[in-house]
Amino acid sequence: MLRAVARVNVVGAETFRIGNAALVAAVLGAGLDHVCEVDAVMLGLERGHCIGLHFALNGLTDMQRIREQIAKEMEILDSMFEFKIDTFSIHRPSKDVLREDIKLPGILNAYQDEFFTFAENMTEDTPVKVKYMSDANHIWRYGYPDEKNIMDYNKVQILTHPFAWCKEGYDNFNNYKALIKEKYMELVDSVDHECKDFGEYKDWFMHHFPV
Repeated sequence: MLRAVARVNVVGAETFRIGNAALVAAVLGAGLDHVCEVDAVMLGLERGHCIGLHFALNGLTDMQRIREQIAKEMEILDSMFEFKIDTFSIHRPSKDVLREDIKLPGILNAYQDEFFTFAENMTEDTPVKVKYMSDANHIWRYGYPDEKNIMDYNKVQILTHPFAWCKEGYDNFNNYKALIKEKYMELVDSVDHECKDFGEYKDWFMHHFPV
């Protein structure tokens, strides 16, 4: 399935785009099982966004194997979409991975040292070359992206998860409820698209959302 991940890197007052909205696919997991997901990727590309791989470690700890798997999955995306994928980010990177500062020829890693400062025991007072802010789990854990946090640093990386926010300002529970309902509807559409005999049941499932 696809997730939308907006990653903005600000250098001074300009936006340095290694992915100002990277739509990423877990191609070896659930896969692209709905036409709207492919359309979402192509729409992002048409709008000038950078498309990159969101790589899940899935228990891998050997750095060479991690490098090889990243390259492999990027090649799969290249083949699927027929355009070059040259950017990746690691989902929930371990300290070992951040310390490794993985660099691959011709490829940008959102956590390499040009875009991210690693420290063994990061605190608010730790000097950094790149200020990193993330809204993971619906919480700004590393500072809020206000004017001070952006303008006080030469480089800023902001990681946001659009699925976690909405115009209604839901709390975490109701946001997840809305998200699960949205995915449920997409699943019903997907089954309808793939199974010719599902049509007569579609309306029932559309009106009997389980939550």
